[in-house]
Amino acid sequence: MKNALSFLLISCLSCLVSYGQKKDVFTVTGKVILESGVDRDVIISAFGKGNRDLIFKKYLKSNEPFAIKFEFNKEYQVEFSSENFYSKSINVDTHIDDVILKHSEDIPPFPMVVSLFQKVNGVSDGFTNKPVGRVFFDEYISGFIADVYTRDFDIKNFINSEKYKIERKSVNNLKKNGSSSLSEESYDVLEIKSLWMERKEEMSYRDYVLMGDSLYRKKMYNLARFFYVHAVRRTSDDEYCNRQILRCQDKMEKQMRNIKKQELLALKKIGDSLYECKNYCKARFIYQKAQLKAPLDKSLDERILNCNKMISP
Repeated sequence: MKNALSFLLISCLSCLVSYGQKKDVFTVTGKVILESGVDRDVIISAFGKGNRDLIFKKYLKSNEPFAIKFEFNKEYQVEFSSENFYSKSINVDTHIDDVILKHSEDIPPFPMVVSLFQKVNGVSDGFTNKPVGRVFFDEYISGFIADVYTRDFDIKNFINSEKYKIERKSVNNLKKNGSSSLSEESYDVLEIKSLWMERKEEMSYRDYVLMGDSLYRKKMYNLARFFYVHAVRRTSDDEYCNRQILRCQDKMEKQMRNIKKQELLALKKIGDSLYECKNYCKARFIYQKAQLKAPLDKSLDERILNCNKMISP
């Protein structure tokens, strides 16, 4: 999996080397994106591989472009971190044959988009100790490429799996203790509905409203709406619950729009990185994929047109 490094994203895309004039440093460019699109401070730290001697530390905002310069023929471990988010690190190996380096005309910047996931209470960050991949020079293609150790998809699955274990343990403890107070617990969707099936006969109007309010505060609007609807069924006129149902529907629509927006932005950034690396065919494919999500986005039309020009000048 050497052509694309998706650290969920890191998305790192290979750039080939052309020959002629010597370059003194190898540059990595990109952005750090935080889950849910929040805007916070980010720290990029570089260490000597193996000895953890700090070489430099850079402070910036999420989504702010960065450019990191590395000396050739050295190994680094680069760590990306932000408060309340799991850190992520990659190895950067800049070793390159002296003959190639001497005659290289231009080594373009290596682009990447680094995604960090929000921390979950109870889920240890021990898994972040290992690098998720590396960037290195491949003599076969005469260019720097990326090699994936752990995909973003796998990281997110691990976090969700650990979160599910914690929530399931809470539910089991609740069942064991026979508690009827549901409002201040955090559950997985299936566990909530399972518990509701067991206790729906004994739940009062107040229980449904409290559960709906708890889930609303946790931004679990779909489930919150479910409990508000059942509360309404127990009374002929409930202005509060009817208002909360409308609010849940509005919040759910906003969440869906935000998800689609983030997916579109991610595709554009991957396409732009490919375009900068002169991989116009793959860039066009990504832009066309993004166009399915936003058919009226004129910027995608322009990007696709530029790719077509570069492919068939």
